[in-house]
Amino acid sequence: MPFDKNSAISHIQSTVNLLHQIELWEEHAMLAAMKHELHGSKRENRHESGVDNKIRKFIQTETMDLFDTEVIPVHTNMKFPETSSSLDYLKEYLKGLWDIYAKLHNHANQFVSPLLLRHYAAPLYERCECIKKSIVRTSRSIKRFDYVSSVGTAAHDLYRTNCADESLHDDFESAEKAHGYDF
Repeated sequence: MPFDKNSAISHIQSTVNLLHQIELWEEHAMLAAMKHELHGSKRENRHESGVDNKIRKFIQTETMDLFDTEVIPVHTNMKFPETSSSLDYLKEYLKGLWDIYAKLHNHANQFVSPLLLRHYAAPLYERCECIKKSIVRTSRSIKRFDYVSSVGTAAHDLYRTNCADESLHDDFESAEKAHGYDF
């Protein structure tokens, strides 16, 4: 089967659009996390938005180098849904992560076959692995919130795991420095 440049560029454009949507979704999730005092989640969202931005820029520059084609993301109104509580935030975030995971994985698979552009897929698969870890972490937070709700103070426990020593906040503090955030 011969290489189809037009199909490749079409899929690249679609992937750049998707990464831009995910980047915006993470930025809106960051604001929602701040609203609910989930500062560790805020840092996670801010970091992940930067990761999506770097992958998108890699794909854009690689496309210019390989195909001499400029790929600009199409504007989107992608937003994180309104949430009324910390638990609602976590549930919406988890739902969104599953959607993103599936879409990114499908885009990566298509780069491998039929497009024969495996090097485009590598950062997408790496991102999927990070998302999978976030899915597990968020699922555990939801379960813990539900459990602590029945035996203790759920909001205090959620705040503690998001803001205390060796927490989600601390995990992403150093990672964010790679994106220029030193505060």
